[in-house]
Formats: sequence, C-alpha cells, structure tokens
Amino acid sequence: MGMTDMFGDRANLTGISEELRLAVSEVVHKATLDVDEAGADRLSMFTSGFWDPVPVLKFNRPFMVLITERNTEKILFLGKIINPTI
Repeated sequence: MGMTDMFGDRANLTGISEELRLAVSEVVHKATLDVDEAGADRLSMFTSGFWDPVPVLKFNRPFMVLITERNTEKILFLGKIINPTI
C-alpha cells in the first residue's frame, strides 16, 4: 500500500481523520478456515480417472494447520485446532 510509518510519530494518515497526530497503535486480525464434508465433496467432483480419489482425513486429536504460498514458501495461515470433533 506504500505506507511505511503508520505506527510511529512519522505516520501520515491525513484524510482519515482531522486529528493531527494520528497513528496506529495496534492491529488485530482474525481469520477462519472452514473445512467440512461439503468442501471435500465439491473437490471430489472434479476428479476423473486420471487422478487417485481424494483421501478422507479424520482428525481425532488436537493438531496444527499451516498454509504456505508455494513459490515463496511464506506462511500465510497458521492455526491450532483444539477440538476437531466440534
């Protein structure tokens, strides 16, 4: 976005507020990842005889989930599933 100093005294947030010395003090982000049987069924619709069937995964204990970008291998999402039976 081109903004480099939004957390400090040099923040330039003109146009957002009439406050002269406006800066960001904290950022809070919440993300969710929903995986269910319907999602797995939709994915399996696209399989044909050329690929193996999509495996069924059953989780019965807490686990970590990590989603990365393939080219850069940067972490995009990291989470923990405490109770996968819910």
